[in-house]
Amino acid sequence: MKHILLVILAIFGIFVNAQRLNAYFNQSVFWSPTEGEYSEIYFTFVGESTTFVKNNSGKFNSDLQILITYSQNKEIKQFRKYNLKSPEISDTSKFISNFVDIQRLSIKPGNYKFVIKIKDNNDSTNFLEYSDSVSIGKIEGTSFSNIEFLESIEKSANHNKFYKSGYNIVPYVSDYYPSNINSFNFYTELYFLASTIKTNDDFLIKYFIEPYNNSKYKLGSYTKIERRKASQINVVMGSFNIDKLPSGNYNFVVECISKNNELVAFKKVFFQRNNRIVDKQLGNVDSIKIEDTFIDNQTNIDTLTDFIKCLFPIMESKQINHSINQLKAKNIIWMQKFFYGFWYEKSSFAPEEAWLKYKSKVNYVNKQFSSQIKRGYETDRGRIYLKYGPPKNVIKRLQPVDSYPYEMWHYIKTPTQGNVKIVFYNPNMIRGDYILLYTNLVGESSDPNWQSIIIKTQNNSRNYGNTVIDDFRSL
Repeated sequence: MKHILLVILAIFGIFVNAQRLNAYFNQSVFWSPTEGEYSEIYFTFVGESTTFVKNNSGKFNSDLQILITYSQNKEIKQFRKYNLKSPEISDTSKFISNFVDIQRLSIKPGNYKFVIKIKDNNDSTNFLEYSDSVSIGKIEGTSFSNIEFLESIEKSANHNKFYKSGYNIVPYVSDYYPSNINSFNFYTELYFLASTIKTNDDFLIKYFIEPYNNSKYKLGSYTKIERRKASQINVVMGSFNIDKLPSGNYNFVVECISKNNELVAFKKVFFQRNNRIVDKQLGNVDSIKIEDTFIDNQTNIDTLTDFIKCLFPIMESKQINHSINQLKAKNIIWMQKFFYGFWYEKSSFAPEEAWLKYKSKVNYVNKQFSSQIKRGYETDRGRIYLKYGPPKNVIKRLQPVDSYPYEMWHYIKTPTQGNVKIVFYNPNMIRGDYILLYTNLVGESSDPNWQSIIIKTQNNSRNYGNTVIDDFRSL
C-alpha cells in the first residue's frame, strides 16, 4: 500500500492536511520465519511543518507523538504509540530538512481499518490524522514481497531502525521522481522459492523499467539480470541511474526465472518520472536526430505538411501557432525534426508505432467527416474525435423537418470531464461540414442559445423543434 499525506502524487496520492503538519507515508508487507507477515510503515516528515524548540543542549528539535492502529469491527488488533524527535539543528532561520522514520509491526492477514494520528508535542493545534481500509494478504507460495523504494542503500553492521539484511536502507516515501532525483533504488524479498526451485540451485533475478501500459517495450538501458542461489528468503535490491529517463509513467518490474527459462514469480509497481532537463532537450527541434528513423525518407513537402496539420487536434495552442508560422517556410528538415520530435516526446520507446496508431484514427475521420472543402481532421467532428476518442452514443438527423441537419454526441467520460454532450449542426448544407454549436465540455466554444439557432424557423405548433430537445435529453 502506498499513500501520500501532503500532496496528490501519481495514482496513489491522498491529500490529508489538518492544520500545517505534513508527512508522507508508505506501507509494505514482508514475511519472516519467526513472525510471519509483518508491516513496515515508512514516514517522511516535512521538517518545516513541525514546531522546533530549544532543548537542554541549546539546539533545536521537534517532537511528535505518533499512533498507528489496525482494527477490525472497532476492535484494535495491532497498534504502536511512540514519540519521535527530529534531528537537532542549530539555527531555525535556515531551511529545515525533512526527516524519516520506520516502524515494523507484526500483523496477521486480513482486512483492517488502518489509522495514523500524528500530534506535534510542541504545538497542540498542529496535528494530522489519516484512515483507510487496507487488506493484508497472506504470503504463500513462491512470491515477492512489496517493492520498497529507497532513498539510499549503504552496507552497514550498525543495527539501527533502518538496518536490514546487512544494509542501512533509508526509504523513499513516494512514487514520484522529480528532476533533482536521478537514482532509483529498490528493495524486495522473494519467499518460498524451494517450492519450485531446489535449495542452492541457480536461478535468475531480472529487474527492469517499462513504459506504463506498454509492457511490450523494454528499456534496454534499464534492465539488469543477476544469477542467484535459491534459499528460503532471497533478498533482492538494486539501483538505476535515471538521469536520462524522460518524463512519464512507468512500471518497475522484478522477475524470478528458473534455469529452464520459466517465469516463476514477478512483482510490478508504478512510479512517475518528471525530468524537465530531458524534456527541454526533446523540445529543441534543432537538437533532434532523424537519421535512420521512420521519417528520414519522407521528403515530400505536401505529405509532411499534411502529417503536421493532422496533429493540430492533439497539440497545445502554442505548438499549433508555432507550426503554422514554420510551415510557411516549407523547410523539409524542420518538418521532419518537428514531426519526429513530437512523437518521440509522446512515446520515446516506440514513436513510429504511436504515430501509426494515431494515423489510423486520422484515416478514419478523413473517411467519415471530410467535407467538400475540408479534410476530416480539419472539421469540428474530426477534431473532437481525434482529441477525445469515439463517443459512447451518437444521434444523427440528416434530413430533419424542423431544424438544420445535426449530430449529437455523448461521452460518459473524457480525460478531464464526465457526462459530456456535444451538438454539431450543418447550417450551410454542405455535405459533411458540421460545426460545433453547443457542448458542456470545458475549454470548447459553445453557444448557450443553440436550441433557437438549430431550429430553422419558428412555428406556432407547440411540438415544433421538440425532436431536437428530445434527442438532447435522451443522451
